[in-house]
Amino acid sequence: MRRGGFCVAVFLAAILLVPFGVAGDAHAGVIANWDASSRSWNNSHMTKIKTAMQDAGHRVDNDGAIGGASVKMSSVYLIGEPTATPTAAELALLRQFVKDGGMIFVFGDTGIDLPTYNNLLAGIGSTIAFTTTTIGTTSALPNGQFTQKPWNISGSTLSVTSGNGTTGGTLIDNNYVRFEQIGAGYVVVFGDRIDHNDVISDTNTKLLLNLVSFAIVPAVQIPAVSQMGLVLASLLLAGLGAARLARRRR
Repeated sequence: MRRGGFCVAVFLAAILLVPFGVAGDAHAGVIANWDASSRSWNNSHMTKIKTAMQDAGHRVDNDGAIGGASVKMSSVYLIGEPTATPTAAELALLRQFVKDGGMIFVFGDTGIDLPTYNNLLAGIGSTIAFTTTTIGTTSALPNGQFTQKPWNISGSTLSVTSGNGTTGGTLIDNNYVRFEQIGAGYVVVFGDRIDHNDVISDTNTKLLLNLVSFAIVPAVQIPAVSQMGLVLASLLLAGLGAARLARRRR
């Protein structure tokens, strides 16, 4: 086969193989945690949800500073009970992260420092805010984009403890969880840390897994190798070889 024909064959085979190609898990995400949080999924009180995330194929990175590399490589960025407001430069990174399709979780609790939390939320472009109201009850989860897949938890109820109330955005349940879309991404705000070991439940776990799964960008998903893709590539190469042989005989 001449070089030109061989190159065409390889190119066409590659086109066939790419959609069926090799590499990553289509359902895996990367979760980063801010080291200025008093709680994260690397904290001893969060071991159950960290294990659940890892069992689902997600990667939970060690706590670290808000930096370009850690943010860019993440699907979800976790801020659990922050002890400070990020700097202007850090907020700009988080703001861009969300606009580009990332998801940020902000966990609250009772007796929080409202300016710390609300300046953080405003700084990343969110209109959600924490209030002085204390909440202690929740309701059955309605049908929504975060309650039906991969786990259908519509009608189930979260396990919660007392936390500060929130306002703005769109409610996921009647009190504890709100979200807001900013650009291509989302900010999700929790009035209570529902992933803590002493309140974690099957519904809590599945809601968090649904949120993380939703945050994974479909464009980077690459399915596993397909037998059909290999067969089609082989047939294509065989056909090109047969055509070349026929031309030689003529």
